[in-house]
Amino acid sequence: DAIMTVRNAVTAEDQFAVSSAAIASCTEGRADTHPSTQEHLRAPSPPTMKVMFLCVANSARSQIAEGLAKGKAFFSEVESAGSAPSGAVRPLAIAAMKEIGIDITAQTSKDMADFDLNTFDAVVTLCAEERCPVVLLKDKAKHLHWPFADPAGDFPGETEEQKLVRFRKARDD
Repeated sequence: DAIMTVRNAVTAEDQFAVSSAAIASCTEGRADTHPSTQEHLRAPSPPTMKVMFLCVANSARSQIAEGLAKGKAFFSEVESAGSAPSGAVRPLAIAAMKEIGIDITAQTSKDMADFDLNTFDAVVTLCAEERCPVVLLKDKAKHLHWPFADPAGDFPGETEEQKLVRFRKARDD
């Protein structure tokens, strides 16, 4: 799962929180574990990972990734943007996500220039065949590149169902 790959690109602090949760599951209810330790380890740690998904138009791939990631509890902030935003989310992206119970109708096509990418823990570019947005980051953020084909192409004679298949593939990959 691509979203889990972002989650696995965590900071040492996040790894500590995961380790604490593992320790908590092992020590819960044990008589030899101090009660305050059990209480501290049982307390859920708030999600702290901020992720940005980028592509060119911010109308399909990055919108799908944003919708999928927003359903994961370990992200405190999820955004998507494009280097040349189209101004709209593609209806077939909305339809493909609706099929799996995720509503992205409220998402909008945004310009990456409106964000400070260095405030994100991970910045993921999702372009394959065209020129990807240029991402210049300081050391804090991690840049990941996942080359997904653009499902938004128009091919003469193609049915809506054939187009939707491409959006499903982008969603499921």
